[in-house]
Amino acid sequence: MRRFFAVMVLFLFLGTACSWWAPAPRPMPAPGGDGGRAHGSLQVIVFYDEEGSPDVRGDLSLLVAEKDRVTALSPHWYRVAPDGEVEDRSTPLVWETVRQERIPLMPLVTNKKGKDSVLLHPERQERAVASLLQKVEEGGDLVLGLILDFELLEPASREALTQFTELLARALHSRGKKLGVADPGVLDRKVFSL
Repeated sequence: MRRFFAVMVLFLFLGTACSWWAPAPRPMPAPGGDGGRAHGSLQVIVFYDEEGSPDVRGDLSLLVAEKDRVTALSPHWYRVAPDGEVEDRSTPLVWETVRQERIPLMPLVTNKKGKDSVLLHPERQERAVASLLQKVEEGGDLVLGLILDFELLEPASREALTQFTELLARALHSRGKKLGVADPGVLDRKVFSL
């Protein structure tokens, strides 16, 4: 038993030492390449849904006070409808704040009402990607990219989600933008894996 514990302590020590000497992941760059936000290996993405907030101005004041600790703000702004149209829920107050304070953005993109029909039709996927790219370009250098968070998908949508994700990723990457993907909430957990 003592030998088992000694070996476990040795493995823990080696694991800690190796992780300490390993190079830290590079942080996402600040917009405009100013490199002014030092995050080390920790990346803090603040997810925010202003519709659910009783005090949007107070939330934004807190965000501004902590902006040097934030890698990106991810407001829940874009919803992809079943026909591929994108509903934009952004507000002038949040846009004004992030522009004035130079807070990087990675807006959250969801599937409206958990529907997956946009995924099952290539022309709807293309419409959604084109609309999302327009939103990203309108945001300029403040928008680092998007975070895709499609939920409550039917198991049959797995391949279609992969195709949509690849289509959106190629389009964003060709413009120097990033794509984050949240774990897809599904009706059958056995079908999807990350």
